[in-house]
Amino acid sequence: ADIERGFARWRRHPERITGYYPRLLEGDPPSYQCTRCEKHTYEAERYNVILTGAAFMDAPATFDAYWSDDMKEMRDLVDSMTNCEDLLMNYLVAHALGGAQHVEWVRPSARFDVGKLTSRRLSGGSAGAFGPQRHKCTEVFTERFGNPLAGKAYEMDWNGMGRPWCPWFGCVM
Repeated sequence: ADIERGFARWRRHPERITGYYPRLLEGDPPSYQCTRCEKHTYEAERYNVILTGAAFMDAPATFDAYWSDDMKEMRDLVDSMTNCEDLLMNYLVAHALGGAQHVEWVRPSARFDVGKLTSRRLSGGSAGAFGPQRHKCTEVFTERFGNPLAGKAYEMDWNGMGRPWCPWFGCVM
């Protein structure tokens, strides 16, 4: 049901990145140096980034922009860190939409991120390097695009299911 609900939400706004993992990046450049970014996002009840590991997006528009010659320097940064491809996609879409809402969060009925149980991350290596790497990416992307996330924070729609529980190992829904 969660996949169908997410897909239906994306079909209403196919220009947006629509997914299940929100983040709130604040500041100029936006800061990603937090150890509990997920918990911070849920406590703030606002978001402006969707992680792309579980997301719907307009593949031709997003990937054509991502793989364009103009983005080679940005992709080289992503490749050198094995990190930040999702942030680059959020910046690309936000920049392309010129101020319109660029992300859409879908509250899953149940979710547990098993990656939080290890010191290794799917991208970026160790947990200690993850936040500083992502903050470096936001600095570089902001230099390139300006700050398309500035002043953007969309309210969480809990879909009648309430906020998640966020103990030390991550948030559970």
